[in-house]
Amino acid sequence: MLEMLASSKEELIGKHISEIFSSDFEKKIIEESARLRGGGKSRFEAALDLREMEIQVMVSATPLMEENLYKGCLKVFVDITERKEWEEKIKQSEERFRTITQTATDAILGINEKGKITVWNEAAHRIFGYSQEEAIGKDIHALIVPGKYKDVAYKGMKKFFRIGKGNILSKTLELSALKKDGTEIPIELAISKVKSGNTWNATGIIRDISDRKKYENRLKDKEKRFNDLIKFATIGYYRLDENGEILIANPALVNILGYNSSEDILTQKTEDLFADLTKRKRLLHILKNEEKVYGFEDKWKRQDNSVIDTRESVWTIKDINNNFVYYEGVLEDITEQNQLMEILQESESKYRTLLDRLNEAVYLIADNKFELVNNKFLELLEIDYEDVFSEDFKLMDFVAPKDRKLISERQKELIRQNKKSDNYEFTLVTKNGKEKEVEVSV
Repeated sequence: MLEMLASSKEELIGKHISEIFSSDFEKKIIEESARLRGGGKSRFEAALDLREMEIQVMVSATPLMEENLYKGCLKVFVDITERKEWEEKIKQSEERFRTITQTATDAILGINEKGKITVWNEAAHRIFGYSQEEAIGKDIHALIVPGKYKDVAYKGMKKFFRIGKGNILSKTLELSALKKDGTEIPIELAISKVKSGNTWNATGIIRDISDRKKYENRLKDKEKRFNDLIKFATIGYYRLDENGEILIANPALVNILGYNSSEDILTQKTEDLFADLTKRKRLLHILKNEEKVYGFEDKWKRQDNSVIDTRESVWTIKDINNNFVYYEGVLEDITEQNQLMEILQESESKYRTLLDRLNEAVYLIADNKFELVNNKFLELLEIDYEDVFSEDFKLMDFVAPKDRKLISERQKELIRQNKKSDNYEFTLVTKNGKEKEVEVSV
């Protein structure tokens, strides 16, 4: 006591309490004196103001009685300042925990050694539908654990509370849980352990992942449809890395190149797949600069070392941060098409050569457009090849005005009667104004 008041015994003895303690403390002592005078004991906490500081004390008072008369009291002062400071820290910590718990978007649950719920935050109310009053004190398994998990959950919980160990501690698991209305929802669960004295408690954090699962399922569905499309496509599909190495090849590309499986293609060196490596490097150069190429024609090697003509369209795939992921492309085998084109060109060349050697002027019109004329036709009208295919070229302009009505009627009659041919004569006027008498077989 002398240390608390920083005074000597001689300084205190004989002094009135008002000379030692503050008025608030004095008032508290006087209030307690009434209880002491009746023979009762007193115990209270109060703040004691000293010269340079304030301390918290626990005061225990016992009355001193003689023949049932109150003669005074014995007071014991205990400095509880440190205890009060710890109590305040604990209170602040608990308040912070409550604030975090109630503002968290995930459900936070406290579970004691009996499996009863001790903490149930607002997010848990929102997710599961039970209010705090409905959940606190209830068995966690009976409240939100589906039947298919109950046996395993009970056994695991008993083991944990007995030895403080469990298979699901410090892990994040995807499970399902029951809502108040009986709906089963997908959740993400993380459980941590907390020791209180000699007993183990558990804290669970639960996240409702219903929306995430919906998006995941949609994504899986899209990926399946895309993979099916690639799998059953009749054109080749592939993915390339930045260096042009093949990462994925679909069945159509495997078939085009004559391999047994996509793995066989992925193990091939670049020089084993492409007939012209310089052209392949040019494709990669274009991709790096323009990020896409459409209709690029190249030559690939088949497994039997034969060469095929191909047409490719390739584009760049990037992630959400605009970083390169891979090149994606489709490929057509146009070898047969090119061969047919060559045959057609050769045939047209022979046909044109034959027409140009004829002494008669020949022309072909389809859908009111000139498709073909020979040299004799150009000579007859005294025009150039470019004149025929200009937008304002009309054959009727080269017919003498007196014969235009006749020609128009003969053409209509030919179409109306579905006649295979017709022959007639008319006067033709060349580009240079010369008149020529001609016979036409249409």
